[in-house]
Amino acid sequence: MGFIGDVRNWLLCLIAGLAMVGCVAEPPEAPGAVQVDISVGFRNQEALREHWSKHGRQWGKVTMGEYLYLAQELRDTEADGRNVIVGFRNDGVVTKFDRRDGEFIAYNRNKVIRTFFKPDDGERYFSRQMRR
Repeated sequence: MGFIGDVRNWLLCLIAGLAMVGCVAEPPEAPGAVQVDISVGFRNQEALREHWSKHGRQWGKVTMGEYLYLAQELRDTEADGRNVIVGFRNDGVVTKFDRRDGEFIAYNRNKVIRTFFKPDDGERYFSRQMRR
């Protein structure tokens, strides 16, 4: 049916009062949307607070929760090699760099975030991390 057809059906169900049997009241997911795993973040609340205090301003006035979600979103974004690149360090740390937004993330294989920020030297920072 495709995305447009799914949206149309969802809207029809919504207009009909959401009470119809078999009518799902959740909007369909947009194509290419990232499935963000919000159950895993930084190793603990203090690590999140420290990183947000240090790097959060790079995104303007974001809350600690918004900063965490942005980190989780990049972590869970599929690396396409064009906009988002990924590297695997010898110590088991996974790194990603988003060329569009200049965002860098490092996380463990269990998805626990180690750091998330916008390095001053962008992709060169990402490249240096691969040699660690």
